Amino acid sequence: MMKEKKEIRAVFFDIDGTSYQHNIHDVPFSTYEALEQMKKKGIKLGACTSRVNAEMVHLPKRFTSLLDGIITCAGAMIEADGKNIQTHYVPFEDAKRIQQYCKEQKIVLRWATAENDCCIDHWDDEEKMKIFEYLYQMRPSLKTFTNEALVHILTFPPMENEKEMRSLLKKANMIVLSETLEFTAPNVSKASGIKELAEYWNLSMDQVLAIGDGKNDIAMFEVAAHSIALGQSREVVKKAAEFVTTPLDQHGFYLGMLHFGLIEDTLDLMNSKS
Repeated sequence: MMKEKKEIRAVFFDIDGTSYQHNIHDVPFSTYEALEQMKKKGIKLGACTSRVNAEMVHLPKRFTSLLDGIITCAGAMIEADGKNIQTHYVPFEDAKRIQQYCKEQKIVLRWATAENDCCIDHWDDEEKMKIFEYLYQMRPSLKTFTNEALVHILTFPPMENEKEMRSLLKKANMIVLSETLEFTAPNVSKASGIKELAEYWNLSMDQVLAIGDGKNDIAMFEVAAHSIALGQSREVVKKAAEFVTTPLDQHGFYLGMLHFGLIEDTLDLMNSKS
């Protein structure tokens, strides 16, 4: 007997490149339209990002006010109803091994705590600082990690160092992105984050849609009932998704929600090339 498909009651989405467009430092108007329509219908809206809390502060209030839940630090911190409902910490000994390796290899390392610390560990790398300024409109502080409890580590190694860095870990999870490596608590990822928040909302994963554009969004696709990749995504991301929409700056978020029947085409974009 064919299993009955459940109605989508929650949409989880990446921020950078999926719902937020960097060249305008805002959410595209068509994405706002989609989010506002879904909000009115009672569909839960959850952002799921690798950003840490300090990298969230300059997001538009119009955008953040629409969110029912926020998953940051690649799944390590979860907020809903105006409060923190879950925090997962990187094992301390793993964090120290990563720090020492990066110091020896002269690899830039950004660490973050649940208390909003966001720091570059070893030295001021102006090239990397400009990346943070462009993406998040902020610059991390310069501070060496000593005994803080970390929720997220981001490194910028040559990718041939991936296996060697993985071998340093006893428990922590390593997430491989296109040009960076992320480190989180054991078994913590965007997938675990959306599962925990869906459970908090008393929803099953059969009622969840995930949309993203990065390699770390594939984990969400694997646990959600439905998935969308943005048109500018790499091929590996597109292949992992149920549906591929247009790029974000070509109304990709809006058209993706339209494809699944979650919104009405109030902007008439299906018949427009605007």
